[in-house]
Amino acid sequence: MQRKYRENPVHKAADFLARNHALGGGDRPVIDDELGYEGDGDKFSEADVVEGHLGAFLGGGYGTTGHKPANKKGHYFWGAFRASEHAAAGNLRWLRERIDAHVTFWKMAPVALEASPFASAGPQARAMAWDGREYVLGTSGPQADLRVRLPQGRWEVRRFDALAMKEEVLSPAAVGEFAFDAPDSRAVLFHFKKAGE
Repeated sequence: MQRKYRENPVHKAADFLARNHALGGGDRPVIDDELGYEGDGDKFSEADVVEGHLGAFLGGGYGTTGHKPANKKGHYFWGAFRASEHAAAGNLRWLRERIDAHVTFWKMAPVALEASPFASAGPQARAMAWDGREYVLGTSGPQADLRVRLPQGRWEVRRFDALAMKEEVLSPAAVGEFAFDAPDSRAVLFHFKKAGE
């Protein structure tokens, strides 16, 4: 449980889930219950919640969340979820739909940056891999001239900004070394998938 300690930056949430990934058998996601609550009760913002959930995903799992206007108040305690109170709900739905549509997440596992094609990524980035077939990289701030050494073949590269709810194809057929920039956003997911997989 992380909610009281603001373990919502991408790298901290990912590391917390990755440490527990093996407890789920290493081949299925785990859940971080009460990852963070938006509102005055826990002082989490919309961006805090979205960033924490991206981190949980990169650690091989899922987070739970809700709106909490005061201590022991809100959706988690009393139900009656209202998306209008929980500004992050739309972003989390958008991110989940993109993951479901594009990422073979159930075949992926957290991987150390130095053991991945993303060795040049900053210390706050995190990655998951289905070796040789598919990779994801998450960032929580701007970084120019990131470079990835792609395995043999052609790779489709997409960027999902979960705060701006913006999706972009960076390359439909990247090969070899691929350079890209991470935007100034707290919750960005890059997806690399081998063409034809």
